[in-house]
Amino acid sequence: MRLSFLVFGLLLQTASLKADTFTWNAGNTSVWSSGSSWVGGVAPSRTGNDSIVFDESILGVGVVSRADGLWSVDSVTLVGSGSSSFSVYGDALSIGSGGVISNSPFFAGSYSDLSFNNLQIELRETQVWQAVGAIDARQGTITGAGGIIKTGTASLTLGYANSYTGPTVVKEGAVVVQGDDSFGAVGTAVTLDGGTLAVEDSATLVRNFTVAVGGGHIQSYNPFTTTFSGTFSGVGELHFGSGLFALSGTNTNTGGTFIDVGAVTVSSAGKLGPGEIHVKSSLALTSAANLQNGSLVSLEDGAVLGLNSADLDPSTLLKADETGAGILALNVANYGAALNLGSLGSGRLSLGSQTQAIYSASTLGVGAGNIYRLGGAKGELTISGHDNVLTGSASLEIGGAGNFSGGKVILSNANNYTGKTTINAGTLQLGASGVIPDDSQIILNGGSLATGGFSETVGALQLTANSSLDFGSGTSFLAFGDSRLLEWTGTLTLSNFTIGVDTLKFGSNASALTADQLARLVPLSQQHYTASLTSDGTVLFVAVPEPEPLALALVGAAAIGLRGTRRLQSRVQ
Repeated sequence: MRLSFLVFGLLLQTASLKADTFTWNAGNTSVWSSGSSWVGGVAPSRTGNDSIVFDESILGVGVVSRADGLWSVDSVTLVGSGSSSFSVYGDALSIGSGGVISNSPFFAGSYSDLSFNNLQIELRETQVWQAVGAIDARQGTITGAGGIIKTGTASLTLGYANSYTGPTVVKEGAVVVQGDDSFGAVGTAVTLDGGTLAVEDSATLVRNFTVAVGGGHIQSYNPFTTTFSGTFSGVGELHFGSGLFALSGTNTNTGGTFIDVGAVTVSSAGKLGPGEIHVKSSLALTSAANLQNGSLVSLEDGAVLGLNSADLDPSTLLKADETGAGILALNVANYGAALNLGSLGSGRLSLGSQTQAIYSASTLGVGAGNIYRLGGAKGELTISGHDNVLTGSASLEIGGAGNFSGGKVILSNANNYTGKTTINAGTLQLGASGVIPDDSQIILNGGSLATGGFSETVGALQLTANSSLDFGSGTSFLAFGDSRLLEWTGTLTLSNFTIGVDTLKFGSNASALTADQLARLVPLSQQHYTASLTSDGTVLFVAVPEPEPLALALVGAAAIGLRGTRRLQSRVQ
């Protein structure tokens, strides 16, 4: 038996020494076993260790070749400057240490340049798959004792049902997977070391990931949530890109977790590693125990930290010296604990919601610059339960720059802050009459002030961008102070304004708005109206008569006659 293994080893060494390079020289549907398919007229050995090359300088576009039967090769390579793509299909292909190389970036990574279709691939050993042009193996299955080391800046797409037992290492570009089985047998190692893991379908990934020194990025190509129930470990930075992600495993990665674009939800204790947590987009927590070993969250401008429990105290979660103008989203039905925006990070945080939430505490501490910053997320936040929650020599700002600049804020009780009210984005809606201080100047800077069917008296109005007043349903009365001295820029659209039912006033006389300001008032769905002020400052809309059909016909005929006269005159001259 020992002699037989020695002889077998000598045969393998001999085959290796005699290994050669074979270059494809045929069109579509040609088979590997035919010598005419190859440059030189000789086919490679089925059981050898040859290198297979597809050269675009010889091929046409979209060439397909058939590996008929079982073939054992050292490597498969597509070379060229980027004008072709190549597909291999057939029965079975065993690949050795040379791996797979796609060096022809025809589709610049968007589509496959080298694809394996309906083909079983065996990895005899762990090997490099280099994708300068994209490689697509989703229509085949990959087996064997080897693994894949992904290099190159383009993508490698793996299929649904692989069973190879070696590791998967992502060093460059992206490895695109359909689900957990894309990585091979259950329990095999996956390492992110500079590359990106992209999830194409809705999936739950149960295996463990190591984030090496080079770090790793994760993104999703679908609108569904990708769940990671395994663990993340290692010393590299872990970045989450576009997509929705849920972490349910106990993670120990120490290099930091960065939520750059997408949204991450953590639903139980110990799911974020002990490294620093940096949020540029959105992170939702249900418990302070989601953070480990005293790690704190830093928010960049426009980022959202969602508090999905009424028991969460943001002062214990936020890293004070690394928190910008982010958004604290109260994603609970009733948040009754008093908050002080001025003591959280830089004091520039906004208070909002990604769902429907009520802030019912008796006070809200004002933020930096004596500004109450509310809204900014995509949901609805109601300030309710007590009068004068917003109080003192402070201003109110609704919405702002960042990833989430919409949303709605509803004021349901009287407030007595003395500063201006600015609506940058989203909507400030009245939840009752008299909730905005009567002397507060209103600045519409791209958002909407909605009456909700209630009545309100406020200060002068300044228009700095296209904005709107929404009168909702019912009968609304909205009175602004004299605004003629304030500059107006853009158009002020009146939504749901019913002439004769709703009332809009400015000041107390007919000169409280200039003619230019009046021209910027546009009742939506009632475009053919001009605006003026009555003697008490009420806006009066008067319909502009539509031209009569006969008058239009006479004008048209006159124009035609004039054109004919001019032509005749030119001929006479």
